[in-house]
Amino acid sequence: MARFLSLLLLLGLSALAMPSAAQGVGPEPVGKQQADRSVASRDLGQLPLGGGASSDPSVRPTALVGSPDSAGPVVPSTGVARTLMALAGVIALILTMAWAFKKVSASSGGLAGAVGAGGRAPAGLVEVLARYPIASRQMLVVLRFDRRVLLCCMTRGSRGVSAAMTTLCELTDPEDVASVLLKARDEAGESIARSFERSLREAEDYLHRSESFDLGSGMQPVPAGRTSGNAGPLARGLEALWQGRQA
Repeated sequence: MARFLSLLLLLGLSALAMPSAAQGVGPEPVGKQQADRSVASRDLGQLPLGGGASSDPSVRPTALVGSPDSAGPVVPSTGVARTLMALAGVIALILTMAWAFKKVSASSGGLAGAVGAGGRAPAGLVEVLARYPIASRQMLVVLRFDRRVLLCCMTRGSRGVSAAMTTLCELTDPEDVASVLLKARDEAGESIARSFERSLREAEDYLHRSESFDLGSGMQPVPAGRTSGNAGPLARGLEALWQGRQA
């Protein structure tokens, strides 16, 4: 609605600026041109035959219309400048109105202020997990909303048609939600479960190797070079603890 009102305001101010810019640009009336020509011919008829100047000081020849002598000072047209100034003023007014609208929407409470341009958008509440284009104007979008996962079909808008989104499937079971989140984040290498499982496996291997030695006086620790390069943080911590006990 605000964009529509701004467009109407722009068109109205442009329409007001155009007539003022077009003033004084039209051609000279025909009657005035004919009167100037008749006066010029009458003055030329009163000159003597010899071409000299007339003795009567009141009789002075009038320059012909269109001759270089009749051309007065050329005044540049200011229509373009007025149009540009009006356009700049309208643009500044639109930007000021948009800024004021955002400020008022953010400061005022209620549903209109929350849904408007100044509404809150906290991060982490809604997350786009994946999107799959299926046609020129359609795509499947996987959304996470709190503890739910939604599969939606989004149709892009065209001229005169707004965009639309339809929910195809909704997952609320914790196991299904965890499976979808795990698959979505494995692609970016953010799987915490896999890294934790790998650390546990490395720790178990280290404990199995430690049990193979004699627990009596002849016990020998595993060299640090064998595990510090490939083992995880948990295995390296266990190794440091074991070496501290031996010391």
